[in-house]
Amino acid sequence: MFGLNHSAARQAMSRACRLAKIPNYTPHDLRHRRITLWHQSGVPARELAERAGHSRPSMSLDVYTHVMPVAEVAEERFRAALV
Repeated sequence: MFGLNHSAARQAMSRACRLAKIPNYTPHDLRHRRITLWHQSGVPARELAERAGHSRPSMSLDVYTHVMPVAEVAEERFRAALV
């Protein structure tokens, strides 16, 4: 992405998380979160796979969707509404 290799992206995110005093997240963690939020917002499995670039919906559902506490989902939706 924009001349940034995977290692540099991880290091940049790690530094940003440390400066923000939040838990450390990786680019892949954010991918998991985004796919999980799409799933929880009702995006159909086939469309979810297309958005994620997966050949099978089961890949998106089995590997990339996670159960998030209700409060965390509500916070994510609130933050999205602010943008």
